[in-house]
Amino acid sequence: MKPSPIARGFKDLFSNHSSSYALFRPHYPNNLFSNISSLCQRRERAWDCGTGNGQAAIGLTKHFNEVFASDASAKQIESAISHKKVHYFVAPAEQPPFEDNMFDLITVAQALHWFNFPIFFDQVKRVARQDAIFVAWCYELLEITPQVDSVIQKFYTQVIGPYWPPERRLIEQKYKTIPFPFEKIEFPINNNNNDDMSIKVEWDLEHLIGYLGTWSACKEYEKHQGHNPLSLIEKEIITAWELPFDQKRNVSFPISFLIGKINK
Repeated sequence: MKPSPIARGFKDLFSNHSSSYALFRPHYPNNLFSNISSLCQRRERAWDCGTGNGQAAIGLTKHFNEVFASDASAKQIESAISHKKVHYFVAPAEQPPFEDNMFDLITVAQALHWFNFPIFFDQVKRVARQDAIFVAWCYELLEITPQVDSVIQKFYTQVIGPYWPPERRLIEQKYKTIPFPFEKIEFPINNNNNDDMSIKVEWDLEHLIGYLGTWSACKEYEKHQGHNPLSLIEKEIITAWELPFDQKRNVSFPISFLIGKINK
């Protein structure tokens, strides 16, 4: 299986900042992967599409014999986390270099909104085994404190709002408006373990600013306006933080899921 060329028109919004993207983006909770895997009848091979730096692919290695991870960005794949179970490929989502009936699980983490849905889902059905599981998820705007959240919301909507690509709207709608061809199922929650499918981290102010700087709209603003938009909220975010810069706060990212069983 040879890597496919990068598709024409691919919106490579993150490659120029691959190292910072990997450094500042939040990590998914381990129980996310165990719960997803519990849906699968078999756990031989999984495909993580739009893998970025491979974070989700690595999370799947504890539950599958092999993980195939693809991304249309060669720079993202170059920066991906190495693992003996993970096979990386440079390939657009709509042109996966895989044989038919290969995968028991197909995942897309924070990337489905970029894809051509009809073409991609046709490919998902082709490479999936009977009764394979498809899971896509996205995380929404972070939550810290009401004061900090208010500053971030203003930055998100008013300062860099015009620079978000239209696909961002699909995240705001929690993937509910994406046309979905598979039998929908609910995310499995193990109440005995008090599972909470949100990302929970502890960040200081520097990490928060670094994360905001990875937003594609932030980069687009800077490209068009010639300065970093984060400078416009510097005083407000410092005031709202209310703690020394190096003191951490709890940060939460709600996660939305789109899950289906693939019948062929």
